Amino acid sequence: MKFNQFRERLYNRVTESRWTMLYIIVAALQMIIAVGLEAAVFRLNSNIADDIESAKNITDKNPQFFPSLPDTNYNYDKYLQQFESITHSNIWFMVFQAFVFLLSLIGLSSQNTIEIIVIGIINILLLLFALIQIFQSTKWINRVNGQLDQDRLVSPTFKFPDKIPKTVISFEVVLVLVLLVFAAASVYLGYRLYRQFGWNIYKKIGANIQMQIFIMLLKLMFLLLMSFQILNLVFLFQNKNIKDDDTSNTPTIIFQIVMVSIIIPMVAIAWWGVRRENILAMFVFALIALTTIVYFIYVLARFIISRDENILTLLDILGIALCIASMSVAYMAVRNFDGGLKDLFDKNNSTQNQSLDLGGLESGQPGRKPGNIIID
Repeated sequence: MKFNQFRERLYNRVTESRWTMLYIIVAALQMIIAVGLEAAVFRLNSNIADDIESAKNITDKNPQFFPSLPDTNYNYDKYLQQFESITHSNIWFMVFQAFVFLLSLIGLSSQNTIEIIVIGIINILLLLFALIQIFQSTKWINRVNGQLDQDRLVSPTFKFPDKIPKTVISFEVVLVLVLLVFAAASVYLGYRLYRQFGWNIYKKIGANIQMQIFIMLLKLMFLLLMSFQILNLVFLFQNKNIKDDDTSNTPTIIFQIVMVSIIIPMVAIAWWGVRRENILAMFVFALIALTTIVYFIYVLARFIISRDENILTLLDILGIALCIASMSVAYMAVRNFDGGLKDLFDKNNSTQNQSLDLGGLESGQPGRKPGNIIID
């Protein structure tokens, strides 16, 4: 029953105006085209990893002939791990594109102005990610080709792979141009929807805007922090056999697993806490978020930057900023507890024809005075 109601409401919201229809069409096209291009990038990076593995097999059998380049202190083991890490970030990008489309559906269904605005910001960040991909691919392909050139000079008799082609960079440039167009379209259409929706949802209930922003940040925290933690964990496992105190340390890996496992409880506690106006739950969330910030700073300073992990560095910095923003907004939301929002949640949960999405408030409570809620 609830699914049918949601489907009917979503259809009505999507077809409400030409701007809503354009918005969801553009979001769908962005997901399809961007995922298609990134899948091609993923395939090309996988082929590069295969070439590196072929070169690695040769040098592993004849280590005395093939020293690492003295200026980079890298070898094929590390090159291979870098490109495997790049392919993992390609997968992350495709998943995140699907997540953005899902947010677009939810934001449109609930007419959540804040969510529409945030989606525009996310698209700009995805454009930044694509730009970093170009820089990262160029850097590592040049390094691998330099290593291959040196090894061919050392012993021309060994059959090394041909020079690594830069085809993948061409696809990444096209992806940047595509994302630039879609980001501009997202911002423009988001503005049109802002004009259409206005702040009617909030005026109906005198809503706590900070609470809405906080819930939006929780969604981003779930995917962004989970993405970083998993990619970082995979990176640690890949480097476990390398003699390096920063990455082969088993306690570091164990602690990373713990950090991955607490993300879902952290988000769940915060979501429940803001819905139930539970100060203890919000305090627990703040404590975990603070621990996450400290750990992210440790990871950033300890080994990510020193290992040229551009994507992980970006996710780490975004994760720190997101945790700080979430804690700040959570504090402002807590100030508005006991202002009537808990009663609104309870009423919406118990009424079939009224609903409250995770992304936005759908209907109000008649007779409640909005003056009870502070909006900073």
